Amino acid sequence: MEKASEDRTLQQQLARVVSEISNPLFVALPTFLVIALVTAPDVVHAFLWWIIPILGISVAPFLFIWQGVRKGKLTDHHVSQREQRFVPLFFGLTCMLLSFAGLYALHASPILIATWWR
Repeated sequence: MEKASEDRTLQQQLARVVSEISNPLFVALPTFLVIALVTAPDVVHAFLWWIIPILGISVAPFLFIWQGVRKGKLTDHHVSQREQRFVPLFFGLTCMLLSFAGLYALHASPILIATWWR
């Protein structure tokens, strides 16, 4: 019986590590920076094109969830309880659409938009 609980704990720890590493806050930062730097006409445009999706898909949703946890409206930063997911998902979708509109308005690279949108 102890072996089963140790395996479950190891599995839970591994799952937590994978979940934290694959968090959009960490994955999006380097991915969009590289794509923006490669496809933008200059560095200024690259950083402008980079900051919009970073704020829209990573930072704003992260801060929204963090505030929800801090205020007690959400149980944890994974939003584990299904009934609490609608508002953060709606907020994230709204941020994503606004970011897309911002990139489109700034004539961002089609490659960057395609990477971000899919």
